[in-house]
Amino acid sequence: MQNFRSIHLIYLIILGICCSNTAFSQEKGVAYGNDDRPMVFIGGNSFIMGNNDYEDEMPAHRVLLSDYYIDQYEVSILDYQLYIAETKKEIPKHGAGIIPILNKVPLFYKEPDLFQLRIGKNFMNTGQFRKLLDSMNYSPYKWASGNPDEEPAYISAKDVEFVLTLHPDYTVEAVKDVWMFNVNPDYPVVSVSWRQALNYCRHYGKRLPTEAEWEYAASGGIQKVKYPWGDESPTGKAAYRTPDVTRSRPETVGSFDPNDFGVYDMAGNVWEWVADWYSETFYLETYREGLQVKNPYNNVITGEKVIRGGGWTSVAEDLRVTNRNHRAPNKPKLNIGFRCAVTVK
Repeated sequence: MQNFRSIHLIYLIILGICCSNTAFSQEKGVAYGNDDRPMVFIGGNSFIMGNNDYEDEMPAHRVLLSDYYIDQYEVSILDYQLYIAETKKEIPKHGAGIIPILNKVPLFYKEPDLFQLRIGKNFMNTGQFRKLLDSMNYSPYKWASGNPDEEPAYISAKDVEFVLTLHPDYTVEAVKDVWMFNVNPDYPVVSVSWRQALNYCRHYGKRLPTEAEWEYAASGGIQKVKYPWGDESPTGKAAYRTPDVTRSRPETVGSFDPNDFGVYDMAGNVWEWVADWYSETFYLETYREGLQVKNPYNNVITGEKVIRGGGWTSVAEDLRVTNRNHRAPNKPKLNIGFRCAVTVK
């Protein structure tokens, strides 16, 4: 994963689950969309969706999907930080420090005592400041920036004191209300609402995957597989909770091996929002014996959206490919993130 990527500016409006004409560049079998994030091509196919052993997963039924792309990785904190910087959209609730995470350190927070360094008449930018600190072997607060040679540099009072000791010719100016970023940028972003996740995808000409697309991508194309990698235990294959291990955080995206489609983290790490409204009986309502359902998508408002895949707080049972869960779309949670999809026109 690249820590710093350029952003291709594009503002597209998409309706429902349809997608606009997203431009792709091909590299080693992986497509890159408007946000420069890798996507995996999933060829349209027929597969058995659901599981007859679980009430809201029955009946197991045949589904036919059209071609689509799906993000190779869950959307990371850095991805979302770049999106916020570009669009000035609302920061997720944990940004206000209301919901702490990762050993009680918020993902975003307001640093109350920040300064900018001035060189003559010009403020130092982030790229210059990083080079300065690298030469001193000194690490201040981290500021995620898509373009470090243009973004301003911000430092705390203790950093100012240290830098001015070595460079007394610099001047400083206090700033207010700057949002900072204080965890590994390659963790999956969490605490985003369903609408925030959808808006992120739409901004880059994408959408959220349907529940059926998500399940097929998770299966790696293997029929009746329990987990994305097969039927073996999740031990060492995903970030989840066991009787012996209670996690305090997810892992960085892509920390475990991908499935046969080359998609990462389809089990564990974070639950993922999908497009569909949740209905316990949706499979039964769309099932017709002897026929296959084409591109199913539940757009009937029920009050809760489907989440898939299990998360770092989940037990192994939640990591099953066919497992369904649900959450009110306006109620983000510390263990729910997302990834995007694109229809192939």
